[in-house]
Amino acid sequence: MRKSRIRIGLALVCVMSGAAVALGAGCSGIPETFENECNPDTHFPAPICVDAGTDAPADAGTDGPTADNGRCPTETHTCVPLPEGDDAIFWHADPPLLVWIGENVEGEENQPKCLPNTAPAVQARMFSDLVAPPATCDSCSCKPATADCDPVPTSITIRAGTCDDPSAPTLPFDGPAGWDGSCTAANALPQGAECPPGSGVPCLQSIEIGPLPPPQNEKCEVDVVEVPKVTGLVTKWQTTSLACRGVTDTSLCDDAGKMCLPEALFPNRICIWREGLHTQCPTNYQGEPARWMYPEKVKEGRGCTECACGAPSGGACVSSLRLFQDGACSAQFMEKTTASLGGDCDPIFPNGRALGGKETSPAMYMTGTCEASGGEPYGEAMVDVENAVTFCCRPSYVFAG
Repeated sequence: MRKSRIRIGLALVCVMSGAAVALGAGCSGIPETFENECNPDTHFPAPICVDAGTDAPADAGTDGPTADNGRCPTETHTCVPLPEGDDAIFWHADPPLLVWIGENVEGEENQPKCLPNTAPAVQARMFSDLVAPPATCDSCSCKPATADCDPVPTSITIRAGTCDDPSAPTLPFDGPAGWDGSCTAANALPQGAECPPGSGVPCLQSIEIGPLPPPQNEKCEVDVVEVPKVTGLVTKWQTTSLACRGVTDTSLCDDAGKMCLPEALFPNRICIWREGLHTQCPTNYQGEPARWMYPEKVKEGRGCTECACGAPSGGACVSSLRLFQDGACSAQFMEKTTASLGGDCDPIFPNGRALGGKETSPAMYMTGTCEASGGEPYGEAMVDVENAVTFCCRPSYVFAG
C-alpha cells in the first residue's frame, strides 16, 4: 500500500436527468494537502491511486489542459473554484472525475463508458436507490406423523348383565401384568359360571373393552429441509454512476484557488466528493442536495425462517381383540376392533358361554396431521454505508459561454 499527497480537487458529474441552471460562481479557497493511503481494496480509491485506462492517452492523468498563452482555454475549459468552508479539506478528487449518473438499465450496450479525451480512466462504478424486496421462500411441509402404539386395551371387563345396566356384577378379564397381547388364558371363565355363585345369573352376558392407550412418542418431522431455500432474492439499483478520472491544472487560472477544467455543460456537473455520508456541502458547492452513492454489493440480511412442525393432532392407535372358548386360543368366537379413541361394550351370545383365552393383533397408528410453520421471509438488504461516497455539485451550464 502506497501513500500519496492528495490535493483537494473536483469531480465532473454527468447527470442524465433533471434540469440545470447556469449560475455564476467565484471563490478563492486555498488548496491544501493531506496524506491518504492507496488502499487497493477500497470501493472508491483516491484518484491519484488509479492508473489510466488502457484506452487513455500515454500521459492521461498527468498533464492538465494547455494553451499557447499559458492560460485556461475558455473555448473548451473553465476555471472552477476549490471547495470552501470549515471542512473543505476533506472534500477532494484531484485529478477531477467525470461521473455519469442516471437510470440503471440492464444490458452492456446501455452501460456508460469513460470518455478517452476528457476522463479516460475508470475510477469506480457506484449505485443508489436500492430496490430489494423481501426474500421469497419455499413453503414448509411436514412428513406424516409417527408414533408407537400399545395393542393391549386399558381394561377388559366381564359383565353379568346388559351393557346399559350399571348395577350388573362385573369380573376382570385383563391379561397378566406386562401383557404384550399374545395368547393368554388369564382370568378365564368356565361355561355356566354364575355371578354371584348360585344366583342363576350367568356371568358372561356382555363384555366391556376399554380404549387402547394413546399414541406414544407421537411426532412430525420437517419434510426435505429444515431451512427452506430462498427462491427469490431480488437486488436492483435504480440509479447507477460511472466515475472517470480526468485531468486538472491550477497554473492556468488567474486565481490560484481555481482549477482549469473541461466546460461542464448540461448534463455534466462539476462536483467534489468525499468518503462517507454527509448532508452539508461546502458553501460554494450547494447547487443541489448532497448525493449519496454506494458500492454495488449490498449487506445481505434477507433469509427464510426455519421450518418446524407442530404437535400431531387427530392420530390414534387401532388394534383388535380376539376372544376364544379355550385357553389355547384355537376356538375363536368373537373379534372386536379396539382403538385409543374410546372403549365399547358388546353383548355375548349365548349368555354364560365359556371364555377361555384372548389375544390382540398388532397395533397400527392412524396418522395424525401436523401444522407446518416457518418459511417466512425476514431481514433486508442494506446499502454499504461504510464505503459510501458523497458528491456535492455546482449547477451545470445549459449553454457554453
